[in-house]
Amino acid sequence: MKPYSALDIAKEFLRVARQKGEQLSHMKLQKLVYFAHGWHLGLTGRPLLDETIEAWQYGPVIPSLYEMLKPYGNQPIANKALPDHMDDQPVSSEIHELVNKIWEVYGGFSAFQLSVITHEKGSPWWQVVAAYEKMGYLPKGLDVPDHLIAEFFLKKRETANA
Repeated sequence: MKPYSALDIAKEFLRVARQKGEQLSHMKLQKLVYFAHGWHLGLTGRPLLDETIEAWQYGPVIPSLYEMLKPYGNQPIANKALPDHMDDQPVSSEIHELVNKIWEVYGGFSAFQLSVITHEKGSPWWQVVAAYEKMGYLPKGLDVPDHLIAEFFLKKRETANA
């Protein structure tokens, strides 16, 4: 499977939310796409996204998605927020099922609650920013490596199956 753009996965979450009669904020959409990427890595060992996750002050962020959606602030994202040409690559049935499962597990949480989950001690984000905590600032552009994300979600999978 060729990795998807974050925008393709975001559009799938927007479709699912619309079907459920719900709206997504920028922050919640960021976190849902991150969880989909993490669980895909943990379950398959392969990245879902074709870009790197970065560690920002409020958690893991996909920069391209941030740039596209920052005008919305904390307001709901309109269905037309993402460019029409992004519909050119619909997701596979496997990824559609993954997005639906992520929605079942995490969709009921608020953006703030999802952010708290991503800040959990030992999380990939936490591992990256912990080294900078003593300096009192977080440099921009810190990558959260896929191997940390994969290890974290694999452990979550093993714990859930135990």
